[in-house]
Amino acid sequence: MKAHTVSDHIYGTIAVSERVSKLLNSKLVSRLKGVHQNGTNYLVDPQQSTTRYEHCVGALALTQLLGGDESKQIAALLHDISHTAFSHVIDLVFEKGEQNYHDLMRDKFLRSQDAMQAINECAITPSELACESIAMVKGKGLNVDRLDYAIRDLLAVNRIYQPEYSSILNNLVVDEDGEIKCKNLDTARLVFNKFIEANKEIYFHPRAEVAAVAMASILKSLLRQGHLTEEDFFSTDAALIAKILESPLKSVFEKIGPKMEYARTDSKTNHPPVLRKLRYVNPKIIGKSGHLTDHCPESKSRLEAYLTTTPTTVYYHIPILREVP
Repeated sequence: MKAHTVSDHIYGTIAVSERVSKLLNSKLVSRLKGVHQNGTNYLVDPQQSTTRYEHCVGALALTQLLGGDESKQIAALLHDISHTAFSHVIDLVFEKGEQNYHDLMRDKFLRSQDAMQAINECAITPSELACESIAMVKGKGLNVDRLDYAIRDLLAVNRIYQPEYSSILNNLVVDEDGEIKCKNLDTARLVFNKFIEANKEIYFHPRAEVAAVAMASILKSLLRQGHLTEEDFFSTDAALIAKILESPLKSVFEKIGPKMEYARTDSKTNHPPVLRKLRYVNPKIIGKSGHLTDHCPESKSRLEAYLTTTPTTVYYHIPILREVP
């Protein structure tokens, strides 16, 4: 019998079922190879070239590593299936502060031709599409989605190394309720601190935010002018760029890069603001009640400072956007 495997640079080569293998090769999942995990970040930092496909495979692999069965692995693989081209940039276009446009569109997306074909051919069940109801995949606490993207994104910018993430992965356990918990306080602190670091160094980095605002401004203008439709967003980054390069805003798009000029401002601008989602994890620990912050005063203080001092709406003055109507 032919073995089915998938490889990942964090988890190595893992064996998967025939059904999972078929799903991995479907048009539905393959589209995510053309969608960057962190939107336009790669335009200002080429290191950040991770795709949604890589993250979803990572979520699948981590689910398997933690003992999740085939159904949970499929739910993990499909958890981000409705992400648009350039991922969360679309949330700036439609001003979704919860960064949940892909979640709001999930049911509609799953009725698309490619989705229906994969669902039917791979016999995907409703429970396998309901990732939000599976604690270890998309639960409110520590889950494989958050763990994988934090480790993967930090690794891309050299902010975490193999001994650290191996220590994290080796000290996790899934309890009887399906929740992921840390085996000890040190692991919980490491996960907590790395998550806060990911916000500062990746998601809230000024260059990344400015690139996202610039792209969102272009997309919003082209959508308003009729050069794009909302359906265009459900393709790939390359397909969307091809349409931009055929539009009147080609020259503006070509100026998005690491040398782009910008200035932080306290005043509203004519282009979309950055709407930050204050991501964090406050892990539970085996054998202890509550969360990390109930047992670690330093972590509690850091979380309170992060939540109370980090602005959630940020404005930038970006000179190249003077050309965007």
